[in-house]
Amino acid sequence: MSKRRSWKWIGVSVVVFGALIFSAFALGVAPAASAKTIKWDYTMTTYMPGTYDDFYQVKEFPRRIMEVTDGAIDITTHIALLKITDIIDGVRDRRVHMASQGTMYRADLALFNYVTLPGVPFEKLLEIQDKVRPILTKEALDKFDVVLLGYGFWPRQTLLSIRPAATFKDLQGLKFRTHSVELLQLLQAIGGTPVSVASSEVYTALQRKTLEGGVTSLTYMRSGKWIEVGKHVDFWPLGNACYMFIVNKDAWNKVPADLQQKILDESRKIEAEIYAAAAKADEDDKALLKKLGVTYHYPPQEQIDKLMDGMVPVIKNWKKRAGPNADAVLAIINEVAGTNF
Repeated sequence: MSKRRSWKWIGVSVVVFGALIFSAFALGVAPAASAKTIKWDYTMTTYMPGTYDDFYQVKEFPRRIMEVTDGAIDITTHIALLKITDIIDGVRDRRVHMASQGTMYRADLALFNYVTLPGVPFEKLLEIQDKVRPILTKEALDKFDVVLLGYGFWPRQTLLSIRPAATFKDLQGLKFRTHSVELLQLLQAIGGTPVSVASSEVYTALQRKTLEGGVTSLTYMRSGKWIEVGKHVDFWPLGNACYMFIVNKDAWNKVPADLQQKILDESRKIEAEIYAAAAKADEDDKALLKKLGVTYHYPPQEQIDKLMDGMVPVIKNWKKRAGPNADAVLAIINEVAGTNF
């Protein structure tokens, strides 16, 4: 082959190769060498199978993160991979990259668990969360080396009992299961008899009458079958329950800035959806439980005021555990909810 034909052949090859590369980019297909998928392992806290909570924690949150990043992040979900008290440590240590952590399961999460303070209204949670987000975001980074993506909410918490408990005196004499340090301390402050029992053991304890009641959501009262052994629901302002979606700081820093913002924006949307789903589940189960023979009791305001008088030592203790940012969070709660913490 002549030298002229060789150079001509090389020139044609370069043109053809260039055209193929241009076509690949035009079709949105990057060359394989430049494609980099970030792989994250994800686990979650306690959830209720078959509920909106199951849908969002287990399925929808990881799916939406993968979708909004166009597959640049590939998430593998692991059911109950870590103990509920060990999740945030597992994220910090990169045993998993991302997780949802229940805020009520560890004493050092007191600041993040502001929602559990009795008297914080469920109706104001999303508004409060929007305002405290910068404080909590900084706390998550400084204290745990994790990035806070957003919150998930369980339905409002209330009291199921085997007998009516709509007066302050009823509460003082009732032996019931609490789900937070704050609630336990409040009941102790007013002379009540709170008991720490695993949620899975409440049904049997109510059945045997070693417990007379328990605090959880209407949804869990139904799914956990508590309503088979307790037919009274008492609407005291006993706080709320939530979890937070977090990701390891180093794993987060490997994500391009534009994708980080997309993830944060999508997390805010999911947070609002979970809150709306929690509110809807609460209303749906309220109607359903009534049909199943549950009687509702609404304590009058003067009785609620007596309960809330016991919050002084509870707030003092919470501030001590929550740390230097506690006052700023309480100020926001007071501003939004009209409380006097």
